[in-house]
Amino acid sequence: MDRDAVVFNQYRVCLMVHNRTAYLQSVNASMPTFLNRIYVFFELKIEVNNIASSMGAHAERVTKMHRRTMTELGYDKETIEKAIPKNEPIKLIAEALYKAWELYSSSSAVILIVVEDQNQNQIDQKHVEYALEDLGVPVDQIVRRTLTQCEQCLTLSPERHLFLSGSRVAVVYFRAGYTPDNYPTEKEWAARLLIERSDAIKSPWIGLQVANTKKTQQVLAEDGVVERFVGHPRDAAAIRSTFAGLWAINGDDPVTQKLIKVTIGLGNKFVRFFGGTRITAFHE
Repeated sequence: MDRDAVVFNQYRVCLMVHNRTAYLQSVNASMPTFLNRIYVFFELKIEVNNIASSMGAHAERVTKMHRRTMTELGYDKETIEKAIPKNEPIKLIAEALYKAWELYSSSSAVILIVVEDQNQNQIDQKHVEYALEDLGVPVDQIVRRTLTQCEQCLTLSPERHLFLSGSRVAVVYFRAGYTPDNYPTEKEWAARLLIERSDAIKSPWIGLQVANTKKTQQVLAEDGVVERFVGHPRDAAAIRSTFAGLWAINGDDPVTQKLIKVTIGLGNKFVRFFGGTRITAFHE
């Protein structure tokens, strides 16, 4: 095993901040009664995202908007509390990052937020920064850089400490780096490699990101794959029952081509996801 392979597995702490879990709501209709048909609603899992945790600030405000709407419609507080649970993702994300910063045990170290060159989510991201400041991280120790800038200003010490223009980095919070577009040249790949080789706490580290790719999730949905990781058949079946169907559509084999034709004919029952690998999800 080469040195880099060893280094990749020497993380002291791994931080996982889930972005969101996506579901499709499905409906099963029972036999009709005298007056109507009884419908049973349930959710099928489509995907989980665990890099570039976004829209937390927006989600909080949408929750407040829904609560206010129900208040204006005359619902009492107890009903609103049951219907719309408290939703504070910014607080949770900031607390997780702050805890990682504390665990690194270097009060002068910075939190590096890796952002896109053209950043459309900076307003959402800023709320995470404000929450970190409220928790006690000095404002000048929360730094935003693109991967291109990281290649220019990051260095790695012999002890694998990561430094940003001379300041030690405790936590790297990726709000970019999840799509090939974020790596237009070898410089960006070199920056990511340097970060991964360091002892800075990553959110997420590369292994978790790869495990979370759309392709990996599609493979997990294939027959027999979940069963490899879940010992009891009943438990595996329970997990699989929450999956919507997931299929890759980038092959030229007869099965894939047939699936594409079926998808075109029943377009209202399929959702197409775009990414490194194109995935089709079936709504049962």
